[in-house]
Amino acid sequence: MAHDEIAAVGSGPPGCPLDPVLSLLALKWLVHVVWLLGRNETLRFAELQRQLPGSISAKVLSGRLKQLEALGIVEREDKGTSPPHVVYRLTTYGQAVNDLLAGIELRARQLSLPGAPLISFLEESNEINQHLSRL
Repeated sequence: MAHDEIAAVGSGPPGCPLDPVLSLLALKWLVHVVWLLGRNETLRFAELQRQLPGSISAKVLSGRLKQLEALGIVEREDKGTSPPHVVYRLTTYGQAVNDLLAGIELRARQLSLPGAPLISFLEESNEINQHLSRL
C-alpha cells in the first residue's frame, strides 16, 4: 500500500493504520459496554450499570452511551412508556467491533496458555497466514 493510500484510509496524519482503532478501543468503558451488549441482545441502563466492573456513575455511563450512539456502535430504543423503558443494543458496526474484541480475546488466551511458548503461537500464526495466502 502506498503512503498516499495509508493517509487516505486514516483520518489523521500518516502513521500506523491501527491508530484509529486503538484510539477507539482506548475510550474508557467502551470495551466493557460493547462486551456486555455483545453477550446480551439488549440491556436496560440499570442492568448495564450493574454488570459493569467497578463503579460507574449514571452520569458517566449516560455520557459514554451517548458517545457510542454518535459513533454508530450502540443503538438506543425508547419504548415510549411511563416510567421510561429504554434498551441498548449493538448496531451492525457495534457487532463488528465486538467481533474484533472476541478475536483479541481468543489471541490473548492463546498467548497466556501455560506450557505453550510464544514461539509455537507465532509458528502457528505463520502457518495459517501461509495457508491463507495460497487460497
